[in-house]
This record gives sequence, C-alpha cells and structure tokens, in this order.
Amino acid sequence: MADLHRDMEKLAVDRLGTSMRRLNEAIDSIRAVRMDPSVDIEAKILQVLPLAPNNSISERLLALVDALSEAIAEAEALESSRDPPVNKTKPRAPLCLLSLRDYTTVQAAVELILVWGAYSCVEAGILTPIPQRVVAKTFKIDRAMVQHVATLESNPSTPAHLDNALRGLLHVLQLSQFKPMLLPAYLADLLACLVYRIHCQPSPPPTVAAARLRQLMDVLPIRVFMGSLRGVLATPHASTLFVLSSIPFTLKLLFIH
Repeated sequence: MADLHRDMEKLAVDRLGTSMRRLNEAIDSIRAVRMDPSVDIEAKILQVLPLAPNNSISERLLALVDALSEAIAEAEALESSRDPPVNKTKPRAPLCLLSLRDYTTVQAAVELILVWGAYSCVEAGILTPIPQRVVAKTFKIDRAMVQHVATLESNPSTPAHLDNALRGLLHVLQLSQFKPMLLPAYLADLLACLVYRIHCQPSPPPTVAAARLRQLMDVLPIRVFMGSLRGVLATPHASTLFVLSSIPFTLKLLFIH
C-alpha cells in the first residue's frame, strides 16, 4: 500500500510539473509577442498555444490552466492523506511546491483569460477598461497587444463561453496555492461577470453562475465578499440594464445577510 501511494505521488508530481511547464512556456511565448500592425498577432499567438477542442486564444489558454488546476487538486488531495514524516526534524517538500516564476505565470494567465475570455462576453463599461487595469510588475506582456487581442472579432462572446471562462478562473483561484492572494485581486471582476451573467443574460438560464455566486458567498468571509460587491456597485457603469438589475440583487443579499 505504501509503495502504491508513493507511485501515485510520483505520478501526481510529474503531472503537475508537466502542466506547469507547458503553461510557463505558453506565457513566455506570449510575452515575446509585441504589437506590430504588419503582423497577424492572433495567428502568432495561436501558433505558440497547443491545440484545444476550440481554437480561440482564450480557450486554448484556459485548457492549459485547467490542466494545471486538476494537477494541483490531485496533488493536494494526496498531500492531505500522506503519513507523517519518519524524521520530524527533516520536513519533506510538499507535493504542490511552486516557484515564484510559477506563481507569476499563473497570475499572468488569469489576467489574460479574464481580458481575452470574459471581456468579449459582457457589455462595454461593465469591467474596468483594459488600459486602466492595474497589473503586477511581473506581468511583462505588451499592453497594446493585449488590448488588440481582446478586441478581435473572432473572440467568442456567448453566455456559454462566459460560463466556461468563469468556471476555469474560479477553479484555479480557489486552490489553496492562489486563493489568499489572487482571489481577492480578481474578486470584483468575477462578481461583476457573475451578476451580469445572472441578471443580463437570462438565456440560457444562468443556473451554474448563480450556484458559483452562492459558493463564493459561502467560502469567503462576508466582509471580503461585500467589500468587493460594494466596489462593483459603486463603479459607474455604462450599461443601464446592469445598474438596474443590480438593485434587486443587492436588496436580496441584504435580506439574506
């Protein structure tokens, strides 16, 4: 049994290493792309991303993040069932040990999935304009190129695509590796997208989005959740529908809590 568990741990570590390496390579390749009107930027980025069931840039990037999220979740599950170390004076390395570079890669991937995957699915004015977004110094990706890709007509803009982007983002951001730092940083964006999906895109029914919103309310301290929600509602929005739909939503939250 012990040998089997060690084999499972080795496989989990290998899977985590492979998925992290692929994401690192993808983000490094994207960092090398610079805005150039004479170059087909979309084709250049697609060339450095592995194929996915769908061919949009955000979906390919999301597939890499999904693979990493699954690998981390598997390793964390094995970590929780490990026997105590034989020699307590020599702590062993955790199965989910990530480097600073890995962390900044995930942070960059989250930003790109949000900007390239969610912005095209919501009305202009709901989320912070891309040039005004505050990103980490480690982002190191050409902002003009990022905005150019975000405005491509080929970007999916359906409610189903927004659901998928939110699913992937919430999955990775709620992992213990990233939840303390990255989830609060993106909580306002996620709440704005969820509220928009629930109240401004009624078809198909936003059942999953509503469940994800309730889950956030359950797992986050109410002070953190409400603070981010107040920030979303206090921000001037160009969409009258979004503003009006937020009123009953807010009243419902106040009634619940």
